[in-house]
Amino acid sequence: MFVRFSIDGIGARGEYIRDNLNWDSFEKNFKEYYETYWGHPQINRMRCNVALSILNVLYVDEICQWLHENTPGVIPHYNFVSMPGKFYMMNWGSMLKPMQKLISMQDFKQYTVYQKHVIDLCNSYSNLEPNVTEITELKNTLDLYDQKKGVNHFDLFPRNTLLFEGIEQ
Repeated sequence: MFVRFSIDGIGARGEYIRDNLNWDSFEKNFKEYYETYWGHPQINRMRCNVALSILNVLYVDEICQWLHENTPGVIPHYNFVSMPGKFYMMNWGSMLKPMQKLISMQDFKQYTVYQKHVIDLCNSYSNLEPNVTEITELKNTLDLYDQKKGVNHFDLFPRNTLLFEGIEQ
């Protein structure tokens, strides 16, 4: 059996990305599952899927650190989010270049191959012009979501201020 689970952010960041997620419950339940079934003869491997989007690309290091500390042997894997389009990393185009440098300096623990995949994905879009319309639409969507939830995206994701530098509001 091949087990996959998904984490898109740790703690409050995960709760922001996945509406109605209760991180404490998820973490408790998953740790119990892992402790019970890791090494079970019917389970060949476990993998953590990360739905990689512009919201969490600068925080994947935290997911890898959590995996390292809590689920040794589980390998991260990403699926990139392309729909809805405003979350698609490709929209940032050449604006991803400084993000690549930041990601390369982050601590991905033993998951440096995964770190390289994330950097390569950013690099593959870096020759494109930024889609300012989609970027602005995402910022407006986040502002509305923040009002609804009573939070501030940039308080939870301070690194993400880099995403909107130079974008007129």
